[in-house]
Amino acid sequence: MNYGQGIKGRLVIGSATVSHVLAWAAFLWIVLWPHAYQGVSATPVSVDGIPATEVVEARHSASFIEVNGYRPLVLLLIPVLATALALIFLLTRTKRRTVNAPVLWALAAVLLVFSGLGYYSFGILYAPAALALIVAAAFFGLGRGLPRLNDG
Repeated sequence: MNYGQGIKGRLVIGSATVSHVLAWAAFLWIVLWPHAYQGVSATPVSVDGIPATEVVEARHSASFIEVNGYRPLVLLLIPVLATALALIFLLTRTKRRTVNAPVLWALAAVLLVFSGLGYYSFGILYAPAALALIVAAAFFGLGRGLPRLNDG
């Protein structure tokens, strides 16, 4: 079966594409959002040697790169890479669907685990991409049946 034909094939490819786009969107949001980290600093103010009776508060915000540098970006690219590999596996015209299905499920699991581990941080932003990849893997595996002898 050609994965790009039929409703099921279009749904699988479309869902994997949406997953990849969502992973890129989450990555770019994390990296470029200028208010990723926010804080308040308080400075006591003294006038002419009199002890401080007033406190001046200043609000600060910084982007992910400003706080962490460029090194952690490699970790944030893991979901983008997982969805890209899933899309590559689906778009290549191999006849070994029995190999592609477990790979697709494994990539969906990697994305889901990544999203779960970072749930209280930025991982939750990758959850929609994980859900879309799970949908692609589920529809890819539906009605698969056993491979025919001439599929090898």
